Amino acid sequence: MQATYVKIPEKIVYEILNGVAKACNTNTDNILSKNRQRYLCVYPRHLCFLFTRCLTDYTLAEIGFLYDKDHASVKHGCKSILEKLDVKDMGTYEMFVACRTELTAGKPERIYKLQDGINQLKKERR
Repeated sequence: MQATYVKIPEKIVYEILNGVAKACNTNTDNILSKNRQRYLCVYPRHLCFLFTRCLTDYTLAEIGFLYDKDHASVKHGCKSILEKLDVKDMGTYEMFVACRTELTAGKPERIYKLQDGINQLKKERR
């Protein structure tokens, strides 16, 4: 029988989840639920995927495990948010900026790490 290795979530994962929930006027239960309401659950969940991917060293599968999704859902969520930001979808952009502000307040090193992560994901998409 093969042992399964599970990473214990870093503090930043909880900060991301709570920060996104606060910035998007929802709660963590909605983000972690199976609910498919776009602005209440789906977009905040996808933002959590994107921020977790950019600000941590977790793999897609590990991020999926943290949010009870599979790696394909995480990849799709990140891609979806990046596409919406590229076409300047105002609703998504405002949510992104609110979350970014919430997560980087008083932590300038996160701004650079987040921007580097987003640039890297954009390069991977090409």
